[in-house]
Amino acid sequence: MLQRIGEGDRAAMQDFYHTYHGPLTGFLRGRGLDAAAAADLVQDTMLDVWRRASSYRSEASAKSWLFTIARNKMVDRTRKDARVSYVDEVPDTEEEAPNPEAIAVSLSEASRLRERMLHHGLAGYQAHPSPPPAPPAPPAPTFAEETIGIEADDAPPPPECDERSEAVGTRCV
Repeated sequence: MLQRIGEGDRAAMQDFYHTYHGPLTGFLRGRGLDAAAAADLVQDTMLDVWRRASSYRSEASAKSWLFTIARNKMVDRTRKDARVSYVDEVPDTEEEAPNPEAIAVSLSEASRLRERMLHHGLAGYQAHPSPPPAPPAPPAPTFAEETIGIEADDAPPPPECDERSEAVGTRCV
């Protein structure tokens, strides 16, 4: 089939694509790529097959050749995505630039502190205490307060009920 693709046979390429599209997508998804990235790499891989099929040597199976191309493309993309990004602005003076030694020391101190906290069973504690919780919101006004204008302090005291009942509003139930 790859020989026919190498000769420019579009029907052979369609058959090849339909045969290997699903397995190749599964292969790439199984290596951690999301659906969109896997679909992109499948398209790039199939394009390479179309362009390079004439250079295929039958030392390995067509499937091995295809999956090797896809794996190499995945590795290349991972490397490209992992490249170092550069800052937009360079500090004008040395004082504005972060001091690498100070950064290293602070990271070392933080690591040492984390180890000591783990050793003493304090792993769940935060280095900086969180602020105290906000005071509770005042209770919502009752029907009587909203409708009649009776404040809670103005309401009559609940009745004295016996032990078999409880006070609800102005009655014992």
